[in-house]
Amino acid sequence: MVFVGVNLASLKYMPTIAAARAETSRDPVQEINLTAKSWGYDISSRQIEAGRPVRFSGKSSDTQHGFAVYHPSGRMLFTMMLMPGLTNPTTLVHTFREPGKYKVRCLEYCGIAHHGMLDELTVVARN
Repeated sequence: MVFVGVNLASLKYMPTIAAARAETSRDPVQEINLTAKSWGYDISSRQIEAGRPVRFSGKSSDTQHGFAVYHPSGRMLFTMMLMPGLTNPTTLVHTFREPGKYKVRCLEYCGIAHHGMLDELTVVARN
C-alpha cells in the first residue's frame, strides 16, 4: 500500500505530466533548442525567465552526450541524454523557480576533453 501511495503521489513530477501541464499553462512556453557537439553546446538562448515553463529540445551532432542542469546550490535539477542520429530531439520541460546562474555539464563520457564540456544558463526574475 505504501509503495502504491508513493508512486501515485509522485506522478505529477513525471516529465510527460510536466510537459502536459506546461502545454495547458497560461504562460507561454520558452523554447530552447540545443545541439551538443565535441566538447561544447550550441544553445539558442542562455537566458531564461523564472516561473515560466521551458522546453529544452536537444540533439547531438557527433556522439552520445548528456545535458545536466545544476541549481546554483550544486544539486542536479535534471539531465537529458542526447544521442546522434535521432529524427526527433530529446525533449524535457522544466520551470525554474529561482533566479541565478545554473551550470550545465555533460554526464556522458564523450572523449578526451569531456571534462571541459561546461556551460551556463542565466535565470532572471520575471517582469
